[in-house]
Order: sequence, then C-alpha cells, then structure tokens
Amino acid sequence: MLVYGLAMIGMGLDGYIRAGSAMSLYGGGALGLLVLVGLWMSTTMKTPRWGYILAMVVALAALGRFLPNYLKTRDAYPALVIVVLSVLLIVVLVGGHVAANAKKSA
Repeated sequence: MLVYGLAMIGMGLDGYIRAGSAMSLYGGGALGLLVLVGLWMSTTMKTPRWGYILAMVVALAALGRFLPNYLKTRDAYPALVIVVLSVLLIVVLVGGHVAANAKKSA
C-alpha cells in the first residue's frame, strides 16, 4: 500500500511537471493520499478492515479510470503502469483477506 500510494503521488507530480496537468497532480495526489490514509488506518485501528477497504476502493477506481484509457490509446505511461499497480494491489489485498480467513477457520 505504501508503494502504491507513493507511486500515485509521484505520477501525479510527474504529470504536472511534464504536461502542466493540474488534474494529474490533484488526482494522483488524492489517490495516493487516500491509500496512505488506508495504510495508516490498517496499522493503527483495532480492526484494519476499513483501511484495506479504502485502499481497495481507490485501486478499483484507478483501474476503472485507466484501463479503458489504456485499451483505447495503448499508451504504456501512465495508463498501463497504473493498471498494473492497481491490479497488483487488488491481488495482494484479496490474497491477504483469503489468507486471514483461512487462518481463522483452521
């Protein structure tokens, strides 16, 4: 979650610097900060579930925004990078959920 959050902030900043896109800065910054808030929630709250849910919602939103963009333009950066990072985060979060539930039932 830390890597994903920092990557979103970094790519938003990169979009602003390279293309002058304030939307990239605000969007990437907001997504990154939300995931970092989710990370904080997952490490400080009694039940980390809400932090993981927040991170999952952000990753799904980013995937929903950038996957159609990539399929249409075939531009690897930033669309494909965000798609890959989002899918990886989703897989890690779902895998952690499955592993935690398997541990509880064993």
